[in-house]
Amino acid sequence: MPVGRGCDKISRSPNSHVFSLRRTLIGLFLMILVAGCATVAPKDPVSLQNAIGLKAESLALLGKAIDPPDAHAPEIQGLRQKLQAAVAYEKSKGDVNSISVEQWDLLSNPNENLLGGFLRKWEADGKGQSPAFIDGVKKLVTKAFDQIIKVENEKP
Repeated sequence: MPVGRGCDKISRSPNSHVFSLRRTLIGLFLMILVAGCATVAPKDPVSLQNAIGLKAESLALLGKAIDPPDAHAPEIQGLRQKLQAAVAYEKSKGDVNSISVEQWDLLSNPNENLLGGFLRKWEADGKGQSPAFIDGVKKLVTKAFDQIIKVENEKP
């Protein structure tokens, strides 16, 4: 068997997204640990409200992912725009807010394995996702938003 073929089989397994999502969350957690040693932007009620509101909106949309994505295209696009706006807002605070920016980037990036990646997969598949997969993604997205909220709450 040529080198790398076994990896192809692993990456195509139904559970590979779960392992990738776990690795992403571990990376997110490590960034938070590093943030404890860095200078951070002050607590911002707008950032906190963005995180809380987008968490609720994201989980509501994930609950609808059993349907084909076309049935929810405006909601998907609207959520993407709000996520982009949240990232832009966090970036506007400068380098002292780099940890929060990285968290939002991980969450929203379509090439990562959290919310942005799920939305991309849902649209690429063109069909509803399984309830078990959606539940797993919801748990991971909840944890990611909770970490963003926790970091914002712990800012001076």
